[in-house]
Amino acid sequence: MDDMTPDETFFYVHAAYSYGPDETPEQGKARCAREYAKAESDARDSDVSYQWDLDPDIDSREFYDGEPYRLWQCVAYDATENVVASLHGIDLGPDGTPHGTPYRRVVEAELATEALAELDKATMRNKDLPIGVRREAMKRHNRRTSGGPFTRYSG
Repeated sequence: MDDMTPDETFFYVHAAYSYGPDETPEQGKARCAREYAKAESDARDSDVSYQWDLDPDIDSREFYDGEPYRLWQCVAYDATENVVASLHGIDLGPDGTPHGTPYRRVVEAELATEALAELDKATMRNKDLPIGVRREAMKRHNRRTSGGPFTRYSG
């Protein structure tokens, strides 16, 4: 963990992780932290933005016996305000809000991994772009979707 950037360290401490059969849990945790930090940075560079709102479709009644409380949703938008990823039913607790909680940043990094894959797919489909640009998008997409935080086994 000593060789991690501050962003990688944040995700190492706060984010969930997985690990493959060829790595230890510690290696998987470090790999996932690096991937989240890179996705967060790449999404920022690609002008991905996030909007948090109360989820209008679900509350805590599905899993909580006490007084029901509202759950949240987060939507990721590309630079032209197209939806590129979303997560709904986010439980921040009875009085929780996404503002000021580390979990907000984790959710946004998870959505960043999906958003970047969607942006790469859109680039690959755009026949007006040079073939080299489309090939680079395909390579990025394959890297993002073949070894990311959600594609490994967890123990």
